[in-house]
Amino acid sequence: MQIDVHAHVFNADDLPIRGFLRHRGVPEALAELVEEIIQSSTDPGFRAGLAAPMAATVSDAELLEAILARRPDLRAALRGQLLPPTVPGVQTLALIEWPALVYRFVSWARLLTKSHVEIAARLMSTYSKIDLFPPLMMDIGDWVGEQPPTSVPDQIAGMGQLIARPEIAGRMHPFVAFDPLRNDGLALVRGAISSGFIGVKLYPPLGYRPIGNAGPNGATIDQRLEDLYAFCEAEDVPIVAHCTRHGAEVDHHGIFADPDHWRPVLERHRSLRLDLAHFGSMEELLGPPYDDTPDPWPPKIVALMGDFSNVYVDVSYFDEIADRDAAAACMQKLATLYASNPAIARRVMYGSDWHMIMWAPAVDDYYRNFVAAYGPQFPSGLADFLGGNAERFLGLIAGAKAVQRLHVYYERNNFTKPAWLAGLSPA
Repeated sequence: MQIDVHAHVFNADDLPIRGFLRHRGVPEALAELVEEIIQSSTDPGFRAGLAAPMAATVSDAELLEAILARRPDLRAALRGQLLPPTVPGVQTLALIEWPALVYRFVSWARLLTKSHVEIAARLMSTYSKIDLFPPLMMDIGDWVGEQPPTSVPDQIAGMGQLIARPEIAGRMHPFVAFDPLRNDGLALVRGAISSGFIGVKLYPPLGYRPIGNAGPNGATIDQRLEDLYAFCEAEDVPIVAHCTRHGAEVDHHGIFADPDHWRPVLERHRSLRLDLAHFGSMEELLGPPYDDTPDPWPPKIVALMGDFSNVYVDVSYFDEIADRDAAAACMQKLATLYASNPAIARRVMYGSDWHMIMWAPAVDDYYRNFVAAYGPQFPSGLADFLGGNAERFLGLIAGAKAVQRLHVYYERNNFTKPAWLAGLSPA
């Protein structure tokens, strides 16, 4: 079985878009363009003005130009923030002159206007060789000061309906997001895990450490996190934690994702299964000339992997995999790590970070590029990288609690079990 352990199917109703993009460091004009596209999707008058026969199939370039035609101020802002200086007095830019980054954000924003069913179908068709996607939810509203249009409890219910659809059942089992500011956070997790969800997503850069938080809410946050870890360890529920310095970072709290912060948690909960997503930064893994960040995080993660047998990583959002030299350098780094500790090869997992990786080029080739790079370097380990390691991380092993829960879920709802589950005994 092949598994993409790190993907998303959220849409514009699931996130406070402006707050999310602001804390991701997206240029203000580009964030405003995304908002304009999302708002235009519900504006009948605007869509009617896009040339009647093409209103439903208008290209990204045509949509961009239509928006900028009615927003000359935004055109100027984009030009000022994203493009080199132009000839004074020139107020317009030909479509071809816009950088590729703008078009990638247009495409991503348009995807966010779709339903979860449409987004899930796009994910499954983009990476058609993947058998199982555990899409990761996000719960960031309390941290960015802006709530999403759809409440998180309603999002959880919606995801439950999504994974029950005949065309999706067996292909997706989500990770529910946990926000330690929520009074009902653990109750939401418990309910989701008993309803077809397979794990929990944490996002420390929002403003909390895995443990050892200070401030007026520090003790409460620590207790809620400790309760979560105890539940996940007891019930064999995996956790994916964002682990780079950047992302949806609030008030420069990216440092809260430092792998060293996880050591006291793992010392207390040694059987807790944890994926430190993005390997702490795949660019930092490569090092110079690709990245010269001081005190890189991947060596810290490797140390944790040596000390704790249930620490995993994924390789999501490594867009440099499209570059032949960077891909070769990455494989050489992994080969060195595997030679130093062969067990690490069984805990590095494939993940894409779709659809967030739509911000980067060559997104549709992400899976193929990794197979092309990893396969020749580690031919006997490719199956583990593409799925076997994730099966162990997710607990998809005969007799495991995750397998027991999923059997109950399918039987209770009278759903047909996918072949990968039917072959796993719950006993």
